[in-house]
Amino acid sequence: MSQNPSTAQPHSSEKVALVVDDIPSVRYYHSYILKKAGFRCEAASNGADALQKLLNGTHIDLAVIDIMMPSMNGLELIKQIRKIPAYIKLPILVISSEPAAAEVAGNTGPIGFVKKPLSPDPVIKEVNRLLQLAKS
Repeated sequence: MSQNPSTAQPHSSEKVALVVDDIPSVRYYHSYILKKAGFRCEAASNGADALQKLLNGTHIDLAVIDIMMPSMNGLELIKQIRKIPAYIKLPILVISSEPAAAEVAGNTGPIGFVKKPLSPDPVIKEVNRLLQLAKS
């Protein structure tokens, strides 16, 4: 049974991250980092898949999004996420090899950026910063 995304609620106190990347090994690596930090992870292979999950009522507390993907790229996904009332202030971490992506994506809500290739520490540091921003 799907929920309305504007009223999607968590099923527990555990934080949920949606990891969006078209490369399976990258999705796995990002999920691994986040799981070690205490997140439960959902995965999507492109922006269209991620958006469908959200529209079907999947609750998330954080999105980790690659920019260059087929079907719907990360920038378009961010625009679509910000149209969903429940996710206007969703913390979004953009992970890309293109630093300019952070400037383009960073115009709405709490958005952070980590450049590929990455290691776990900068990801967790930026995730914690975004979660704090979203609380204020």
